[in-house]
Amino acid sequence: MVAIIGDPFLLSNYDITLRDSPTASPRQCLHVTHERSSGSKAKEGFATVTVHGDGVHIFNVSDLHIAGSYTLGPSTTFAGPSVSRIVGENETRFRRIYSTIEQSSGVRKEDHGRTVWMWDEAQAFESSGTAPEKKSSIIASHRVSRLYASEDLSDRVVLLSPAGDVTVMDIDLVTQKGEWKPRNKSPLLASYMFPRVSATFLPVQPVAPLGTLVLLLSSRGVIQVCVLLLHEDEITTALNESVIVDGTVIEASCSTSGYISCLQSDGHWRSFELGSTSPGSLSLLPISSPLRLAGLSFIENTSEATALHHDTRAVSILSLRSSHVLLCGVMQSQDLVLLLWDLRYSVVLASHRFPTPANLSTSKGVSLDLVPALDTLVLLSVSSGLLDKSSQSCSAVFVVPLTAPATSTISNAMGRASSSARWLAKPNALPNDHTQNASLDHDRRDLLDKLRSAIRQNRPEAADSAFFEWLENHSGSTTTVDSQLGGPLFGHEFVREILDIVIPSSSKPAFTLYPAKTVHYLLANRVVSAGMLSRSLLGLFAERNDWHATGLTLKNVLDLPEVDLVKLLRSVRKDNRTSGALDMQIDAKCSDVPTFSSILAACVSYPTSDAALRLTMREQLNDPESIVPILTILDDWLAELSSHETGFILDANAAGNEPSVVTPAEPCPRKAEIPPLDKVLAFLRAILDATFVTLLQHTRSHALLRRLSSHLQSELKIIDELQSLHGPLELFAKAQEKTSSEKQRPPAQLEDWRRRRKLAHERAAMGVGLYQVEELVL
Repeated sequence: MVAIIGDPFLLSNYDITLRDSPTASPRQCLHVTHERSSGSKAKEGFATVTVHGDGVHIFNVSDLHIAGSYTLGPSTTFAGPSVSRIVGENETRFRRIYSTIEQSSGVRKEDHGRTVWMWDEAQAFESSGTAPEKKSSIIASHRVSRLYASEDLSDRVVLLSPAGDVTVMDIDLVTQKGEWKPRNKSPLLASYMFPRVSATFLPVQPVAPLGTLVLLLSSRGVIQVCVLLLHEDEITTALNESVIVDGTVIEASCSTSGYISCLQSDGHWRSFELGSTSPGSLSLLPISSPLRLAGLSFIENTSEATALHHDTRAVSILSLRSSHVLLCGVMQSQDLVLLLWDLRYSVVLASHRFPTPANLSTSKGVSLDLVPALDTLVLLSVSSGLLDKSSQSCSAVFVVPLTAPATSTISNAMGRASSSARWLAKPNALPNDHTQNASLDHDRRDLLDKLRSAIRQNRPEAADSAFFEWLENHSGSTTTVDSQLGGPLFGHEFVREILDIVIPSSSKPAFTLYPAKTVHYLLANRVVSAGMLSRSLLGLFAERNDWHATGLTLKNVLDLPEVDLVKLLRSVRKDNRTSGALDMQIDAKCSDVPTFSSILAACVSYPTSDAALRLTMREQLNDPESIVPILTILDDWLAELSSHETGFILDANAAGNEPSVVTPAEPCPRKAEIPPLDKVLAFLRAILDATFVTLLQHTRSHALLRRLSSHLQSELKIIDELQSLHGPLELFAKAQEKTSSEKQRPPAQLEDWRRRRKLAHERAAMGVGLYQVEELVL
């Protein structure tokens, strides 16, 4: 399954007056929860929005229409989010709403934050927006900052305090069913309620609980993780452990599989996992080293900035499934960005960037809150910071559609390292640039020092001379094995260090000279991979007009991400608009700018993943002016390929009754090499799938689409006719393949039939039969 984050769409927005509560912060002025309803027509459930100084509003997420609106007056403030649920059966079904009140005209001062209001709405889906006619009120034994009253809890309501105190009551808030208090009073960072069947991290229980409550408390660098099991009349503790962290934790999340992540104010992101080390017991295990984020505005070093961002909460995380966590943050450009991380492999599977709503002020930051909803969508609340005590806070609620894989797999993470690098902080360099890997020997470290010195002096020729001198002393007669040490001549870390030194950083001008011969040699010997540098290889070479290196990269680097290919096409297309160029050849000079068709041919021939290529094209090729030139060249290629007559050449060496070697005739010579037909069709299918709607809105592309359709129809007709010959000619094809393979084998390898039978018996006795290796590309 491919990870996708769709365009967020607005559910509602509010202007909240904070004049009556100067101590309130933006994160306390608007709360959002989501409830599912099994007997309702709203398949995507309901969103309950609690607005400071206004009331409670309930939206049908399926059609974005309001399902209930309850005004509680401008003097009413809330201590936490309200929740709603459908109670009763058949004709007696009605909506019940629970709200925890911080202040109101009828609430005593000593009851602030401990008062819970409950009211029923008989016409659950047709409320008029007025105040509730009749509501019940109770006073809890502790402050209440969170309520849980979902249908999964049967007839129970859970009251949660800011310090982690838990009280379970019946659905009418009359009888207390259970109570639990943490051993150490610490601020509650996050809480998650999982239904009885969803918490897969729990060991087998003698009696299945009604629900599992996970509490994450934080105080002075210590994270306390509490896992509580809610039964009919009691609360039992499955886990109560503490973890020491070096820093201030501002966000935490937990998934149904027990994957816990803690985000610190300095950008460090730590992960833990709940699991069973022995039958019937639960423990907390660290599963990976922490990663450090970069490029987001909440990452600060000063305590004042940290306090400000903690108040506005300019970042929010939400665990989905497995080790997948959704992060919403504010970029340095003040745009909002959604990142779907797989923390097990420290990669971003999907991202989506969108502007901050125009009515929200970003001068004092924004407050973000991701709210769990369904597997295919989450809710996001965005609130602006305060300019002064008498100002207003603008808030908006969005629905974010997304698709996330069910489990974390290495196949989904492969190829994501380069695109994830921009969101990860680089490790701090050691003094005097001594960044050599300790596993490198003295000669290799000496070469790196020489290369570094030459680059600092802007002498690329000296760097090339040092490299090839070292190569001559170590390679001997081979280019892959060290003649002195006997190991590989170019290890991964060694090549990465060379590239990091010889290719200038992005802060230097693109026309800065660099030792191109060294880079060309490494590319030609296939020892370079795309993830060795934080930036795109194709982008770096295109900036420096090193088209020879670009050709070698497309030919010899096997792990280029699809986004780099599409960006290269856009870059070359832009260059070709203003200047003419010659066709690119592998041995062309570095200053030769290739034609667009030659670059396109190389990209079409490069092996790619269809799904990833379509997603990249949908993001990068959003302008008809950049799509039509590609389709025009593809149309010319299809026309030329379909115009060739099907000719055959008989093998003159065939004699006797041996089958003749039949091969397609060589097509007529052409200026640019045209990729094989299957590659052209695959690339054409991907670009049409990704951009067809855009092309339909572009009138000038209609004639081109009709030409493509006519060419494809003719090819399909030929394929249908040739398919009827598949069966009759299969025996001849197998015989021809066998004859050709035997001719290509050296005479020493041709054994008689006795030798072959003996080898077959020996292999069977060893238990090693025929096998095949398959490559799965997702």
